[in-house]
Amino acid sequence: MSNKEQFKKIDNFLSLMGERSIYGFLDISPSSCSTEEILSKYEAKYRHAQKNSKILKQEDWAIPTMRVLPLIKEVLTDGRKKKEYDEYCLHKARDEILYDFSRFTEKDNILHKGELDFIISSGEEKGVDESVILKWINGWAKGKVTIRDAEATDKTAEEILEEDFVVAVSVDKKLYPSTIRFLYKKGKSLGFNALTIAELVDEWAIKHKAEVKIVGKEKAGKPSDKTHYEVLGISRDADHEKIKGAYGEEFREYIHSRDKAEASVRFAPVKEAWECLRDPERKKKYDKQLKKKKEATVFLKGNPKIEIVNGDGREKKEFEFKNIRLWAAPSVSFIVKNGGGGILDASVRTSHPWLSVDADRVHQSRLPQKITITISPKKDKKKNYFGSKGRGFVEISLQKGSRTKAERIYVRFNVELPQRALRRFRLGTIPALAIIGGAIGLFGSVYLPSLQMIGQNLVLLGFAGRTLIAAGALFVIIYAIKKNIKKGLGVLLWTGILAAPLLGVAYALESIPHNLIIAISSALYLLPLGFFLLTKPLFRHAHKSKRNIMSYIWIVAIVAGLAAVASVFGEDISHLLSGFIN
Repeated sequence: MSNKEQFKKIDNFLSLMGERSIYGFLDISPSSCSTEEILSKYEAKYRHAQKNSKILKQEDWAIPTMRVLPLIKEVLTDGRKKKEYDEYCLHKARDEILYDFSRFTEKDNILHKGELDFIISSGEEKGVDESVILKWINGWAKGKVTIRDAEATDKTAEEILEEDFVVAVSVDKKLYPSTIRFLYKKGKSLGFNALTIAELVDEWAIKHKAEVKIVGKEKAGKPSDKTHYEVLGISRDADHEKIKGAYGEEFREYIHSRDKAEASVRFAPVKEAWECLRDPERKKKYDKQLKKKKEATVFLKGNPKIEIVNGDGREKKEFEFKNIRLWAAPSVSFIVKNGGGGILDASVRTSHPWLSVDADRVHQSRLPQKITITISPKKDKKKNYFGSKGRGFVEISLQKGSRTKAERIYVRFNVELPQRALRRFRLGTIPALAIIGGAIGLFGSVYLPSLQMIGQNLVLLGFAGRTLIAAGALFVIIYAIKKNIKKGLGVLLWTGILAAPLLGVAYALESIPHNLIIAISSALYLLPLGFFLLTKPLFRHAHKSKRNIMSYIWIVAIVAGLAAVASVFGEDISHLLSGFIN
């Protein structure tokens, strides 16, 4: 993974968690943090995430945290990578600030003071110093855009603050904690109190038809499961005045809080509750949703059951991959169904690195979900070799109260041997037997006066060996012709195949001396064998199309062995024929 891809992965995670940077996520200073402090914060965060990863409701944030934390640790502890990350963040912030600058100035080429203040406030939230932001803005505005450093004197304080509000919500209709603090600070300087600012913001949201939400930082997980009524501490039958009063108390507490970051987290659901409950139509829809949620809770309390089937609908809990290639990644799919009541919400995990699935959760009520298993032996160091075998499983776990119900799908595989090794075995084993048999036949027929008993035993052994090896040699010749006839046989191959029977016939007719037959036969099967052993390293990394040379060398060795067999086997035939004639 490149550094840029790593930074993007961290950015996506921080967006999910509502953080601006890894420094804010770990609660450390970018300039003064030591390695010990980084490791301490990392360990604390990781232990917290690891503990919550075992809780079904917390998996959505805990598991991504455990995956990304090692990347964050790597960035912060590597000086060069940390510098690259800081530059990456600076460039990203610069692009975002440039976007705001272009948006504000595209109509009339004028940047008003309220817009300038908003850009500076937004940039500071991203960790960029005000002087750097002003330097960028002056560079972009040079000769093209007019920057108005003062507000028009004919505008009231309320109109000035409203302009800032419009600027803040014009992008995505969301009011961030940083913008709330900016509006509060600006409103205080214009003579407004906190409650007046809150009421003005509410009025402007209705006036400009903006659905305003405060998006705060979430340090530890998912949004609260509390209802809007519970967030404001009121009953469901509370009237508008009680709702407004509860919100006003929460807003005053937020404004006067010293820790604004922590207060923003607590105030975000309060603001969301107020935006929903103050509008009668939205309140009515929300009450209906609560009623449906209550009815759905009854369905959730059913008894979900995991059922695993194949495409035909039959139960299937075991898959086998035979003779797969080492670099291949075959896959197979199965279907998970809910065989009981309620909603099936289960986690999926694998037992080994070579085993992967395309989904880490199963969440469905009635419709089945398809999951694909992929086998990749190359990814596992322990299975990364030819002929390796593996057995693992995919586990689907369902949490039922304090108990866990799990179903396993077992997977087995074996990696095939390379074709080169199989070819050597096929073209090497039988020729080797032919060569050995030929040698026994040749030297077993030699008469040794001083070792008569040994010579007789060798003759018997040679006859048995010749009989067995002759059948194997015939099979090899047929196989070689059948395998290579379509590709075209070389002159050397044809010569070798024809030489064996010719030598045998010549020796049977006693036209060639016995010693000469031994010499020729020995040369025919020993020289190619030696040549192959000497040149073996040359062919190890040869191109596939050139590997047939090995086959030709082995076939020459086969022919040489057959010549040796034929030379002595021909003698037996001649004796049989002469005896039959006589």
